[in-house]
Amino acid sequence: MTLSKLTDAASTCGNDNLSLEQVQLRISTQDPEFAVISESALKCLQAMCTPFRTRRHKRIAHFDLPTCLGSSENLPLVSRTMVEDALLKAREYMNLIQRHYEDVDTAYEHFTMIGDGEALASMLQDGLSYRALKKIGVFAATSG
Repeated sequence: MTLSKLTDAASTCGNDNLSLEQVQLRISTQDPEFAVISESALKCLQAMCTPFRTRRHKRIAHFDLPTCLGSSENLPLVSRTMVEDALLKAREYMNLIQRHYEDVDTAYEHFTMIGDGEALASMLQDGLSYRALKKIGVFAATSG
């Protein structure tokens, strides 16, 4: 499901989506030369995620009538290997961008998420609040 969301179109029905294609769109307007390179990697990832998207549309998002009535003949098979390969390609795409702009990579495969997006947003907000309080001197800087 998440791989489908990450590889969704930049916008749907006039609404912008938080997707890698949205990132790619912004790269295209800011850095057209690099966009040619990064777009190739994104298209490969999107192609790898086509079976996931088809399953999402037919099984989860739109309740495709034949699928809901028990016919799975129109659903593509999805394996753990396919998911792992797509995750690898997503990491490669994100690191391609980060390497281009910051000359570093992130080891995304070593991170685990506990909770959902709201938990992450809350944690980030707490961090920003702590930083603001530290900046005005509420918390003393620690030395290690």
